[in-house]
Amino acid sequence: MSMMNLTEARLPFYQALRQAALAQQEALRSDDLETFQALMDEREELLASIERLGPFDPFDPSADAEASGRRQAASLLADIIKTDRELQRLLASRIEKVRADLARLRIGKQTARAYWPRTGTESLFIDVEG
Repeated sequence: MSMMNLTEARLPFYQALRQAALAQQEALRSDDLETFQALMDEREELLASIERLGPFDPFDPSADAEASGRRQAASLLADIIKTDRELQRLLASRIEKVRADLARLRIGKQTARAYWPRTGTESLFIDVEG
């Protein structure tokens, strides 16, 4: 397969990767973790498809490919990288929120234990007739 064909063969995969990354961003913003994971799986499949096409560097100016196709591939990859960086930021923010929630829960449990300590003994009920 010539470099031109490699560029052309990759472009639809790069476009699909970009769309999946943007959809992941939206899923994460709306707390739809199932969709986020499904899109992660989709992206892994797309990357595997690209790898099966063989090695290619769209940023290499010496690549024997049409300049516009190379520029389009490089632009798509740059968009994917930018979107992935934003995804990384969103995930880090979400992780920090979960950590804060866990800390609040831990404090709440400690407070509850302070008011209702476990004595380790069973309760007895005495029924007195009278």
